[in-house]
Amino acid sequence: NEAQKQYDAAMAAGNTAQSSQQYENALAKYQEALQYKPADAPATAKVKEVQAILNAAKAYTDAMQKANALFGDNKYAEAKTEYQNALKAKTGDAPATDGIKKCDAQLDIIRKSGELDKQYADAMKQGATALGAKKYEDAKTAYTNASALKPAEQEPKDKLKEIEGLLDAIAADKAKEAAYQTAMTKANGLFGTQKYEEAKAAYNEALT
Repeated sequence: NEAQKQYDAAMAAGNTAQSSQQYENALAKYQEALQYKPADAPATAKVKEVQAILNAAKAYTDAMQKANALFGDNKYAEAKTEYQNALKAKTGDAPATDGIKKCDAQLDIIRKSGELDKQYADAMKQGATALGAKKYEDAKTAYTNASALKPAEQEPKDKLKEIEGLLDAIAADKAKEAAYQTAMTKANGLFGTQKYEEAKAAYNEALT
């Protein structure tokens, strides 16, 4: 039928665009395919695949821009963290790897100059202040920088573990709240249509 033809054409165009690394075009075509076949598994998988590629590319670009700017401002520990973030987004990337080496070389000079202790103390203080204010992402950045300055120190590593635990707990609470709201909306809808047994089950689901 016509919908199948349009679907096949959109998927083919998406595959061609993806193989040419034209990911924005590929995403648009796969999304178009979903209009002809909503919830189609292959098209949905392709949308997720291409979106992940685009997300990684953006994360890499953002991290490299931040890293280069920080390096230019002589903030080598912070720059190293961003170069490492870029490497997570693009494994084995030469510019990011080279950036880390340059940061390590500069940090070594700082260590030998005696300036490192002051920078480490400042980073730990920033981390403690942010953690006390429940600004967990800021605290995470500060303790990561402190750890980059003095990799042998255990305290910033312990603080980072503590923050990860807090962030995980917050994420779990948000997920629980979202599940509760979904169940309540479902239950209220069933109750409104006088489906009382199903509504009761949904209300019980909200309580769990």
